[in-house]
Amino acid sequence: MSQKLSPPSVLEHRLPSSAPNLGCTFALGALFVGICWLGFYMLGRHPEEDDAWIIKVFAGVFGLVGLLIIWSWFQQMMMSRTPHTQVEVSARPFLKGHSCKVALVQPGPAHLRSLRANLVCVQRDVTWRKPTGGSNTDKYKQVAEKIVSTETLVEALHLRVLSGDTWHEVREFTIPSDGPSSKTTPEQVILWKIEVWGEGGFFGSFLHVHEIVVLSESEALALAAAESEADEATSAD
Repeated sequence: MSQKLSPPSVLEHRLPSSAPNLGCTFALGALFVGICWLGFYMLGRHPEEDDAWIIKVFAGVFGLVGLLIIWSWFQQMMMSRTPHTQVEVSARPFLKGHSCKVALVQPGPAHLRSLRANLVCVQRDVTWRKPTGGSNTDKYKQVAEKIVSTETLVEALHLRVLSGDTWHEVREFTIPSDGPSSKTTPEQVILWKIEVWGEGGFFGSFLHVHEIVVLSESEALALAAAESEADEATSAD
């Protein structure tokens, strides 16, 4: 059995990525379409119901969302045979106000209409609210998400890579000095990520997300000191 080999590295650090589970995506879409079918089936058996319009609205919404999810699954399935695009960087963690390099590495065979990497910062604010007249145990979580910044790092058009070959492109960029640092607290999450978008032929497309850590110089030094102390404590034990 032949073993797939990773493409050669271009920069010092290769980032792990997360991609959606295609089986779960299809199952979720099929579930929503099934709920839609069940709603209209019930309407067919009891068309005289006074609240039939409510069932029609809910069934229609579930059906539309289900079809959109299945369409997304189809687009990703069309690209499932294309080798995974790798993202490599010259430094970890990223320091605000400092320049660093990013590389997109695409093994063949691959035929893409476009390949793009974006640097995105997302802020999620979490608040706990209590329903009117509810008790303290009835609180629910509300998440407000907004994009703080976005920047295109690499963009390539009409990319064709033969089997056994590897294409790569390296670009230098600077992390915004006034951007927020990465953090995760019960009240707020600051998430930095590199999103890789690819478009192929016949409506195929994919999105790979690579989470990164962005810190100030002082925060990076404090993190390095804490990791060093933890390593020393582990060695002593």
